[in-house]
Amino acid sequence: MNQNIELLKKIKKVEVADNLYDKIMLRIEQKSNTLAFYKVSIAASLVIGLLLGEVLLVIQGNKDNPTSSQVTTLVTINNNSLYYE
Repeated sequence: MNQNIELLKKIKKVEVADNLYDKIMLRIEQKSNTLAFYKVSIAASLVIGLLLGEVLLVIQGNKDNPTSSQVTTLVTINNNSLYYE
């Protein structure tokens, strides 16, 4: 334990420029404001893929049952199950 303390006491102070903090903060701001192109392309390709998949599923569903998208008849049923008689 004493050896560690002695090593820490031997560390010399370093003089830094006054604007070092400003330079560091400027670099952090510049890096955080940009978005990598590959991330944007991955997100765009996922959205396009999901949209194409949805369109294909709708088209395939209409081919299987063409009358399901058309309203053929409205069935009127007198259902009074909510009333106690």
